[in-house]
Amino acid sequence: MVYKITQLPASKHITRSLQGLRRHLQYECLMCGSRLASNKQHQQTDQQTTQSLCEYCYEDLPLNIHCCRRCALPMPADIALCGNCQKELPTFDQALAPLRYEGAAKHWIRRIKHQADIATIQTSVDLLCDAISNQHHQPHQSQPSPVDAIIPVPMYWRKNLKRGNNQAYLLAKAVANRLQLSFYPNLIVQTREKPEQKGLSRHERQNLKGVFAIRKPIKAKHIALIDDVITTGSTMNTLAAICKAAGAKEVSAWALTRTPKPR
Repeated sequence: MVYKITQLPASKHITRSLQGLRRHLQYECLMCGSRLASNKQHQQTDQQTTQSLCEYCYEDLPLNIHCCRRCALPMPADIALCGNCQKELPTFDQALAPLRYEGAAKHWIRRIKHQADIATIQTSVDLLCDAISNQHHQPHQSQPSPVDAIIPVPMYWRKNLKRGNNQAYLLAKAVANRLQLSFYPNLIVQTREKPEQKGLSRHERQNLKGVFAIRKPIKAKHIALIDDVITTGSTMNTLAAICKAAGAKEVSAWALTRTPKPR
């Protein structure tokens, strides 16, 4: 049986979400609450993200500048492919994650996951769309074809009910609206609990068989999957394989953050 869950913030999160929106509308920094210089000044900047953050908090963001060009794994220098991708390329064709999952980015993700904070989601969409736009202006990288449709990484229905929202859905819907792309929120469903991936080897993480199911063939040529965090890449890899088996020719993996390789 497939359960369709309507994505609405739980009532306990509404007050915090409105507080975040109040900051956004009154031009206070989303992270520290300090007063921004002026709306007019921030509108003149090239990057949308700076409209919601003060100069200091923006500089404190763990930007994922040096990363693998295939899976977006943070790298110490500008190296084309990480060791894992050199050994075996993932099923998805390219990945994008503007932040490393550390420091301020972890706090950011918690606000989306557990508070469904409207202003944080909006700023996250700004950051993602900035990164997507910049991706098409990288002379040393092959340019991906235009994305036709966006699919959020699905969440198991029981977990969705417990938390009150699916952060991947919230991000994906907002990005689809911003970029004016087709949005397929219920095309792929999670049919059972996903095994814990943390601490498993690369081989052991290939344990997602049967966790996800697709409802019908995909007509869009290029699909973008969206999540808040790419941790190991296994979920994105599995979903990309499902999309390609259903008819997609190209699959991108987009996320707000990417977990660095353990040291």
